[in-house]
Amino acid sequence: MLQMKVRREEEIAKYEESRRKREEEAAENGEEYEEEEEFDVDALIQEEFADQLQEEEEIEEVQEDEVKENMTNDIRTRFENELSYLDLVKDALQEVLVPRFTVDSNRKINIVRYLIKKRLKRFIDNRQSLFERVYPVKLRVANKLIDFGYKQLSRFGRWCPVKQLDNEPVQTFYNEKKKPYPAIYRSYVYFFSSKEARENFAQDTLKYLNQPSPLSVVPFKISIIGPPKSGKSTLAKRFANEFGCVRLSAGEAIRAVLDNQPYTELAENIRSYLIKGKTVPDELTIQCIELAILDVRCQLRGFVLDNFPVTKEQVKIMTDRSLIPVKVIELKCDIKEVMQRCIKDRTCQERMTNGLILNDSPEIIAYKLKEWKNQIAFLRDWYSNEHKNLVQLDATQSKWNLWDQAKKIGFDSVRTIQVYLDRINRQQAACIANLCVTYDEMVVRMGDFGQYCPVSLAINNELVDCSDDKSMDHVAEYQGFYYKMKSKNELDIFLSEPHRFVPPNAPRKLPAPNLLPRKRSAVQVKEMFPKPIELNGYCPVTFYLGKLRYEALQQGLADYAAEYKGKIFFMADAEMLELFMKKPEVYSVLKLPHKLPPVKKNLNLLDLPMTGYLEQTVAELLKKALSQVGNFKPKFPFLTPTKSALLYVAYYLKAYNPKSSEYRRKKYKQKLTFFEQKCDLIDYLYKQTTLKYKDPSKRSIEYNLKFDSFFALQENVPTMNWLA
Repeated sequence: MLQMKVRREEEIAKYEESRRKREEEAAENGEEYEEEEEFDVDALIQEEFADQLQEEEEIEEVQEDEVKENMTNDIRTRFENELSYLDLVKDALQEVLVPRFTVDSNRKINIVRYLIKKRLKRFIDNRQSLFERVYPVKLRVANKLIDFGYKQLSRFGRWCPVKQLDNEPVQTFYNEKKKPYPAIYRSYVYFFSSKEARENFAQDTLKYLNQPSPLSVVPFKISIIGPPKSGKSTLAKRFANEFGCVRLSAGEAIRAVLDNQPYTELAENIRSYLIKGKTVPDELTIQCIELAILDVRCQLRGFVLDNFPVTKEQVKIMTDRSLIPVKVIELKCDIKEVMQRCIKDRTCQERMTNGLILNDSPEIIAYKLKEWKNQIAFLRDWYSNEHKNLVQLDATQSKWNLWDQAKKIGFDSVRTIQVYLDRINRQQAACIANLCVTYDEMVVRMGDFGQYCPVSLAINNELVDCSDDKSMDHVAEYQGFYYKMKSKNELDIFLSEPHRFVPPNAPRKLPAPNLLPRKRSAVQVKEMFPKPIELNGYCPVTFYLGKLRYEALQQGLADYAAEYKGKIFFMADAEMLELFMKKPEVYSVLKLPHKLPPVKKNLNLLDLPMTGYLEQTVAELLKKALSQVGNFKPKFPFLTPTKSALLYVAYYLKAYNPKSSEYRRKKYKQKLTFFEQKCDLIDYLYKQTTLKYKDPSKRSIEYNLKFDSFFALQENVPTMNWLA
C-alpha cells in the first residue's frame, strides 16, 4: 500500500509538470490553452498494481477469519476468568455475611433497573446502619445475660425504641399473653413491642439510637363519664388491656376493701351501711378509691375511673382530697341511642345464655338518665372552668374512631406532664397549660410581676395586665414561681430564655402597687367625687397619638376611666384605655393647649320641635319603610292601594323598631311576611286564571288553595287593631 501511494504521487507530479509546460508553450505562441481529457490517476495505479491488489485481498479474507476466531477465544477466556473471580468474591462476601442477590440481565433494561433498585433500596435507605449487627434472642436468654452481667440494659430500659421514635409516651405493657421481643446490639439488650419493631430496628439501628432517651414514666389519670349505655366501661377496659392501667369503679373499689381489708375501720363502716340496705356515702367511697390508687400498678401504669365522679358532692370531696383526674372524658349520647343500646343488650346472646339479671330495664335506664341530666351541668361547668380538663367525645361514632380519639387524649395528657417534669428537672421554664392548675393556685404562686407580662415589660417597656385571661395557656413556671404572658409569642420567648425576664437579670422591675394603673367603672368614678378629672376629661391617648395637636383633642367617657397615681383619666374608647394601661407614665404628664374646643352639650330630644324629634328618632327607619313600599308595591285583596301601603308601612316600622324587644320584632316580621304573601295572591290568580271557566276538580291543588284563601280575606280584612 505504501508503494502504491508513492507511485500515485509520482504520476500526479508528472502530470502537473507536463500540464505547466503546455500552458507556457501556448502562452508563447499566443494560443489559448485547452484542457485535455481528465487524468484518472487511480485507474492507472490499479491497472499497474492489479496483480498485487488481488493477492492482498485474498490474504485479508484469510486474516479476518483468524481474527474473529482469536477474538472469540479471548472473550471466552476472559469470561471464564472473571466468572472464577466472581465465585471467589461470592465466597469472601459469604464469609463476612454480606448479602448478595441475582438479577436476570436477559430481560428488558428498564425491568432490570427496577429489580436492582428494589433489591438495593433497603441498603440505600439504611446506609448509615449498613454494617451494624443486631442479634435477636429469646426473652429468657436476655434476662439471664442481664442478671449475670454479660450484657447491660440499654438506656431505653424496657421501652421500645421504635415506638419511642413514633412519639408514643407510654411504655409498652407486657403480660403473659404479650411478651417483649429482645435483641442484642453490641453490649446492650433492647426490648421491642413486636417482631416487626425488632426487624425495623435491625435494618436501621442508628436511626433509632440517635433519638433522646425516654422521659420519665407518667401514669394515666383519666375519668370517663357519660349517660348509661354510652360505652364508658368498654372504653375503660380497653385502656386497661392496652396499657395495663387499672380500671376503677365505685363498686369495685368498695369490694376490694371488703375482700382485702375486712377488719379495718373503713370496711366496718361500709358494712354497717350495706347491712341496713343503705347506699355507701360518697366520703367512704372516695376513701376506698384512694386506697385502690395506692396500689403499685396504679402508681406505675395509672388508673381510669369508670363513671366517677357523677355528683356535685363527689366532685367536691375529690377536690378537697386533691384527687383530680388529669383528663375527664365525657361520652355524649342522645336518649334514642341509649334506649336502642339498652334493647340490644337485653336481647344479646351472651346475656340470654348466662342468665344474668342486670338492672337495665327501661324504667331504671330512664331514672339514671334523669339523674345524669340533673348532675351533668355542674360537672361540665366545674371541670371546664376550674381545671379545664373536660373533653367531650361523640359516643355514637365507630368504636375504632372513638378509641383513637380517647387514646390520643390520654397520650397528650401523659406527654404534657412528661415535658413539664423534664424541663423542671433541667432547671428550665415550663408551661403549665393542661396540668389542672386552678386559677386560685396560680395566684398564690405568682412571681415578682404578678399578672403582668414580664416579656412585654422587658422588651417593650409596656405594662400588660393579663388578669382578664383566666386560662393557663400562657402561664409558665420557673424556679417555683408562675409568670403570666400576654400571648403565645411572649410565652415562647420566655421559655427559651427565662433568666432574662426575672430578677435579678430583668431590665425593668414592676412598679409598686400604688403606682400601677387601675381601670375604673363609671360607678367607681362617681363614688370618688369630688376628685377632679385630669385634662378636663379629654382623652390623653388620642391627644398624644395626634402629636399634641388641637384637632386630636377628643372628649373621654366615664365608661373608659383609669386611675394612676391618685389621678383619674377618661379615654375615648376601650382601645385607647388599653394603650393608657400599657404606658401610663407617657400619657399622664401631658398638658392641654391654651385653646380648647367648645364643650359639647347633650341635646334633649323632648325639647326639639315635632319635625326635629321625628328627624332624630324615626326618620331613617321611615325612609327605609317608604323605600320598601315603593319596591314591593303592596295591594292587599279587597283593600285600596293607599290603605295597603299604610298597613305595610305600619308592619315594617313594628318589625324593625330598634327599641322593641327581640320577641316583638320577630312577631311582627312574621306578620309582615304573611301580609306580603296575601298581597301576592292577586298577581298569582291574575296569571293563572283562564278566560274559560274550569271546574274546581280540573284545577291544580295550589290554585284552589290560593283561590279559597283570596275570597276568605273578603270578610277578614286587616285593620290597625292587628298591630296591637
